[in-house]
Amino acid sequence: MASTTELPYAFTLLSAPEDATPMERVLWDIYHKGALLMPEGNRNASPLPALFTEADSLVNEVSHMHIVSDETRDDSLPSPTSPASVGSALVDPADVVVTRTAVKETENLDTNSPHSVIMLSSALPHDPHMGTLTQYTLPGTMQYDAESATEWDRRRLVQVLQLFTQVVPEKLQSQLFGGVKIDVYRSSPLVCVDTGTSTSWLLGYGYRIVDPNGTIRELTDEEAKTLPKKDLVLVHDYYQQDLPGSDAKWTFRAGAVKDVTLMRTPLEFRLGSTHSWPHRGSEASNITMKYKFSVAYAVNLRMATVRFAGILGLSPARQTAYPSNCNFHSFSKALLEQGVIREPETGSGIVYYFGLRPAGFSSTTRSATIEEPLWSAEIPIITGSGCFWKVRLLSIAFEKDRGGSMGWECRDGWEYSFQDDESGEEGIVVHLDTGCSLSWLPAGLTSRIRTEIFVNPNNTQLERLQGKESQFNKPNLQTYTIYVNPDVWRVKLKFRGIGDSSVVEVLAPIDPFASTMDDPNAAEGGVRMHRGMLHIAPEKHYFLGLNFFQSMFVAMHNEEPGVPERAYVRMAPQWPGERKTFQTPPVNRDFRRVRIRWRSLPILFRKYTIASYGRVKTFLPATLRQFVTTLLLIDYCGDVPPAGVDEMSEEWALIALSLLRYTDDTRLCGVYNSKAIAEVLSQMSRVHTVEFRFPSLRYPHGIPWQVLKRILALPSLQELSVDMHRFAPMLSDTEQELTLDFPINLTSFSHTISDYHRRPVVFPTERQALELVIKSSSSSLRRLTMAMELAPLDLLHNGADWSNLRELHLRGQYRTIGDPPLPLIAVFAHMSQLRVLDLKLIQPAELDPQPIWPSGYLGEWPWPELEELTVSCPQIRDNIYGALPTTLRGLCLRYTPHYLIHLWREKDGLPGRRAECRWQWPLLSCADILGILRRSDAPRLRHLELEYEVDDSELELLHAVAERYPGLTSIHIFRCRKDRNLHPTEDFNPTDYVRRLIMPLTPLTNLEELTLHLDLPGTPTPQYVPTMRFGGTGPYTLEELEEFSRVLQAIADMLARMLRPSLRTITFWKPAFCGVFQWRIFDVVCDDGQWHASYASSAPQNYTHY
Repeated sequence: MASTTELPYAFTLLSAPEDATPMERVLWDIYHKGALLMPEGNRNASPLPALFTEADSLVNEVSHMHIVSDETRDDSLPSPTSPASVGSALVDPADVVVTRTAVKETENLDTNSPHSVIMLSSALPHDPHMGTLTQYTLPGTMQYDAESATEWDRRRLVQVLQLFTQVVPEKLQSQLFGGVKIDVYRSSPLVCVDTGTSTSWLLGYGYRIVDPNGTIRELTDEEAKTLPKKDLVLVHDYYQQDLPGSDAKWTFRAGAVKDVTLMRTPLEFRLGSTHSWPHRGSEASNITMKYKFSVAYAVNLRMATVRFAGILGLSPARQTAYPSNCNFHSFSKALLEQGVIREPETGSGIVYYFGLRPAGFSSTTRSATIEEPLWSAEIPIITGSGCFWKVRLLSIAFEKDRGGSMGWECRDGWEYSFQDDESGEEGIVVHLDTGCSLSWLPAGLTSRIRTEIFVNPNNTQLERLQGKESQFNKPNLQTYTIYVNPDVWRVKLKFRGIGDSSVVEVLAPIDPFASTMDDPNAAEGGVRMHRGMLHIAPEKHYFLGLNFFQSMFVAMHNEEPGVPERAYVRMAPQWPGERKTFQTPPVNRDFRRVRIRWRSLPILFRKYTIASYGRVKTFLPATLRQFVTTLLLIDYCGDVPPAGVDEMSEEWALIALSLLRYTDDTRLCGVYNSKAIAEVLSQMSRVHTVEFRFPSLRYPHGIPWQVLKRILALPSLQELSVDMHRFAPMLSDTEQELTLDFPINLTSFSHTISDYHRRPVVFPTERQALELVIKSSSSSLRRLTMAMELAPLDLLHNGADWSNLRELHLRGQYRTIGDPPLPLIAVFAHMSQLRVLDLKLIQPAELDPQPIWPSGYLGEWPWPELEELTVSCPQIRDNIYGALPTTLRGLCLRYTPHYLIHLWREKDGLPGRRAECRWQWPLLSCADILGILRRSDAPRLRHLELEYEVDDSELELLHAVAERYPGLTSIHIFRCRKDRNLHPTEDFNPTDYVRRLIMPLTPLTNLEELTLHLDLPGTPTPQYVPTMRFGGTGPYTLEELEEFSRVLQAIADMLARMLRPSLRTITFWKPAFCGVFQWRIFDVVCDDGQWHASYASSAPQNYTHY
């Protein structure tokens, strides 16, 4: 399970799973789009428990100082009237080893001090109007060798790029413009994480000053004493218009940044491979990253004198291609451009999650949980006055718990409704700003709190002295703690939602939103006081600052980067007692895209795959299981003996069986029979489809009945598919009999076993289990797929209600029931609603082929709405063809498996060792097939599949196809030559041969798909190798295959021109190297007015579908 590294008052930072390798951790970070990530296990990202006592003491002793930034313009120039901002101290816990006494003694340390958290802090913690220190810790130095550029080093570079403020190496020197030298030493700079601006920059050491008149000059000694040093500036100067900015090329060596050189174009590299989480393997990467850094060497005086090292701007604004000396790039845009984060394909944009914590709150004290708070509805941002995180606040109400079951009360006067004085519109526009220490709101709210809600002599005096004037250097509320008990008070905020009348209500704890407990050491007479955090705003600029972010989980959704009007915010209360319960957001290795909107989860997680190499222990997080509708279970457990175990000696057989890990009997799979799966299934309330897959065909391996019962008991289950697994082949020791003590309502049931290997023994228990499931759900079934050997034909014949069955698919060896044997039309006559009858039945060598509707059967046509019919081993004397309804849209006259498989296995009468020696293919000639088609009346036919032996009537047959079925969109033709030893003459042209053959089909103006087994003279044939142990086929020659591929390309180009413009795909059967044959697929395209066939793919022969 992944974990969350949370630092005091920091972003909620995601980290990779605990058992991930360093490489996996980096790739985990790449998968999370839009996240500010920190690799877990880094010493700087995960403070050591032994240091927490001392680190917390430091945090309690210091706070940030007043920091100002311009909120009316999207630049970094400070303004005296702008709100106070909060810095984020980049602390190396290894350096925080001083005591409380040392704190006071080191307040005036210079910037070379490793204790930068002390040096950059001057405010006192018991002044709540100054806010609280925010820490944001960067990892240690990374490594990237630009010369060797190995894959490992490249991945390390990714970590550097993800946190661009990682400019803290041992030493860094570079010449920048006219000999300006920048030295960077290991330090912990203070930066402001600010949602109120899109500016992102770091100040540098050795820079010069730009005066208001544009003159660039050196810093005076007095100015230099007050300036932060030792950090790079990552933006170009705003005022200096005549000096173009340059980019920095970074070189990483020996575990640190070695130097920075200037460049004007970005560098690019490609990740060699990425890691596949489910299978823990690597695959080729398609990720290309670009990286570049901007460097400034001159700043204006006001920017330079700000007592922090830079800003990380997270406003929803994303600058476009402005010149770098005219405007600043937002931090998000920089990360996107450099490939560190990528815009998701789903359009869900970037999301910044804030989960701020009290300074002494340690991640080591948290319980391992993945719960997620209950998010509010979407609150759209206001974009009319600039691109910031501004929302419309309608009212703030104070509620008190009346105790017991009485609930919460809000008395008259406890709710304050806002109104825009200028426009008269309901509500006010407030700015959600992490760069603001406190909240700025109208004076009427503060007055209401003092005079009607928390009435006491202190507040009465403050109301008289302050009135409606904003005074940030003095408290605006003073209330005894007993009267503002956080356990009995809460705040309700109402925001404008999407739509003019929509209201979104959000609850918040009163502490620290409205007030916070004062320092007990500073309280008069030992009485603890609460001081206010909601100050009167000057000039009607309203802000919800850090006191708000400390009270709420806040998710800022940049819905579509570049279109800030679509940004919105979601909130959830952060109750003090739940800080150990909730994370933001939940993280798991299966939850790779955590930065997505909640409403997209039902789409992203509707299908969940469990590939089982052993007993399944880890699953999708509990919060996501409710969205799963399709569950795929793939069995890789390995508890399957090797082929030929039955022929082994007793000693070797015992050795093979002793290697079993999860079961005592190879016929029953043990990986799914666990309490963990039972618990997970109970939480998947929406699962309607469950599919089992077993990729091995070596030995019977089945699903235990108790596991199947657990699946069938799912109340929402509609479809069950068991592919290649045996279906409860035997009962376990704990089971006495097959029972179903609950109703099931399946609409689709499928159980398939190998179509082309020798059928294993039929287990009596398996047949009983199948019959029990089918009979219990017969009235609701709409689709049924089974192996013919296991199909309960008596039940299908007349033992159940089949009123809803629409599709019947039977595969396997032909069989029937009754004495005398019933024809198949009689067996399925009760299924009057059938639309699809798919009979892919193998003809045994010892049994004469039987018609579906023999001449002696006197019944009526049972399927009046039949749309698709598949007949294997068609018979001329079969009466079914003359009775076909006009509703028919698909007709397949074929053999199972196709005769071409037999040809592939046979050379000069020498069969291979496969099962086809027990089958037969009594091929019909073209004349026979023509006779069948002339008896049928199917004017709506859209798909036709024919398999026949070539004779002189072939062209007549194809002419009849085009004439009788003009609406065909798909044709599959499997030609088989009678004379297998006929070789092509020297003047044989395969392209002309196929042109004459297909010419009769040109009247089919709707034909889109053409599949051909041409069986041309000269087609490469397998070579029989008699020295092989069992005899059989060897590989084709490579020269033959290459020549045949060229022939197929020429034929495909010819057909593309002949059958244009309706034809879309052409598919040929083609032998492949090492005895494998394939279907070679071409797309029909038109380039510059020329029609031709473009090779698309080669799909291996699929016995199930062909």
